[in-house]
Amino acid sequence: MKRKPPYTIIRKILKLTASILEKIGEVNSAHLKQATTELKKKNRITTIHSSLEIEGNALTIEQLSSILENKPVIGPKKDILEIENAIMVYEFLDKINPYSLDSFCKAHGILMNGLIESAGRLWFSKLHILFLNFTY
Repeated sequence: MKRKPPYTIIRKILKLTASILEKIGEVNSAHLKQATTELKKKNRITTIHSSLEIEGNALTIEQLSSILENKPVIGPKKDILEIENAIMVYEFLDKINPYSLDSFCKAHGILMNGLIESAGRLWFSKLHILFLNFTY
């Protein structure tokens, strides 16, 4: 059984309802965008920390976050520089052409700046690879 509302639906009510729903959508959209920004920041911190931890960087996620926020951090100079360089490379990523050797060298130069003398340059030398055969 259909029930009739105790009012008459007129054009003005429909326009006002549509306007309210539109404003609710704008508010929800603003909150979603903000969450995405926070999620990107957390992902950036986790990615940088994991990558550098594999390479032996001893700084914690909290210390990395402090560096990202330009706060002072106590730790090995080399580790702090690695994080600062990684942050700069992360900011440079949108300018990198993944198919360009020049872009690769620029990114390497930023990442290794102050850590090795040949940052950003290709080097050639003899490479010896030792294969070990383990039997169980």
